[in-house]
Amino acid sequence: MDSRRGGSALGLLLLLLFIAAGIYFGIPIGETYWRYVQFKDEINQQVIVAPSVPDAVIRRRLEAKADELGLPSEAKALSIEREGGERIVIFATYEVPIELPGYVRLWRFNIRAEARL
Repeated sequence: MDSRRGGSALGLLLLLLFIAAGIYFGIPIGETYWRYVQFKDEINQQVIVAPSVPDAVIRRRLEAKADELGLPSEAKALSIEREGGERIVIFATYEVPIELPGYVRLWRFNIRAEARL
């Protein structure tokens, strides 16, 4: 009977270890994705107000949001294109390194939003 309790205690310990590792590595990934979602929402919002706002103001707002979110500087090198007064397209791309034990992965984000003017 003792061996069964020892085995279940070991199983519980391993389960807790896996949960802790998932939280430890999942939090940076979750935070990176959450910053992407917030930046994407801001780009979508700027596309909506674009008919009444000059490109310079849109760019300034998006650069400020990128700074606020702590995104890499390449996120501020975004493209704002107005096509024949009929539509606007905003495009941003950036990479964020995700560090795991013995491994670094670059996570690339491409954001594109467009609207008719």
